[in-house]
Amino acid sequence: MSNVLGQRILLARRELGIKQSDLSQRAGVSATYISEIERGKSTNVTVDVVYKLADALGVTPGYLLGITSDTVVFKDALQENSADDNEQLQGNID
Repeated sequence: MSNVLGQRILLARRELGIKQSDLSQRAGVSATYISEIERGKSTNVTVDVVYKLADALGVTPGYLLGITSDTVVFKDALQENSADDNEQLQGNID
């Protein structure tokens, strides 16, 4: 099974030159959980966590989920996502 989410988090984190502990502080997600996601050990990641990580890394949730290769963040668009959009993202995570 592919671990696109974990790979993309790792790539974005390395691009920024930050450690898991730095990302943890920025995103409000534990460093242990980030490590588990990056290693593919945690597969039940919520949309809320994906959004927090994406925001902290300066990328789109779609990029982290492998939906797009575009890393540009459109913060206004992210905040205006409908419930249907969030359900679709959750379906891509599961």
